[in-house]
Amino acid sequence: MTDLMQAGLPLARALEALTAPGLWAAFASASAAAGNRRAWTAPDDALAGEVVRSFQDTDLVRAKERAWKALTADLLRRLRSGEFVAYGFEAPVRLHSERVQIPADKWEVLTPDFDLSEAQGNGIVLVGVVVSQSSDAADATPARATRSAETRCRKWMRAKAESGSIPPTKGAAFAAARAEIGDALSRRAFNRVWRSSAPEAWKSPGRRSKRNLVPRIDTQK
Repeated sequence: MTDLMQAGLPLARALEALTAPGLWAAFASASAAAGNRRAWTAPDDALAGEVVRSFQDTDLVRAKERAWKALTADLLRRLRSGEFVAYGFEAPVRLHSERVQIPADKWEVLTPDFDLSEAQGNGIVLVGVVVSQSSDAADATPARATRSAETRCRKWMRAKAESGSIPPTKGAAFAAARAEIGDALSRRAFNRVWRSSAPEAWKSPGRRSKRNLVPRIDTQK
């Protein structure tokens, strides 16, 4: 799947693989529940059972429509923001035609056909449309994770300091912070937080722990 995402996914596949978690599952569930039902209104002289069934069928169809709208809107939002980038062949396609990048703002006027993986609007017709994550967004993902880890580390450091905890060493503080925050907190990121946010009591030579961050193991028998 990773290679396909790098090369680009057809519009229908992009709906499944690139939209927000849960949206595709919600649509698949609503679609399965609706089946081949259609929205309809029972005639005035219909029996009570038919009236109930018309309401039930219509509710299921409407739920499927809402799930589809949310799913497609999420992909279009990401295309318009530049998080994802799309490419397509300008019609009519010639023998030596190449896919061109579709500018993000063009998705304001383009209407996608997810089944055919095409898009058109305002006289523009693009076929063979594929979608992938933009290189800028891919590069930004690790940076966002690092910033988030540093923010959590500052909060952790502040909470420990307010509780009176003083780590015996900087290394012990890093080990305790990483145990709390996870692998997203690198040594380099921790060092930045340490320089900017660690209390002076933590940095002072010869400090003694008032309440150690690492639980002490009682070896007495």
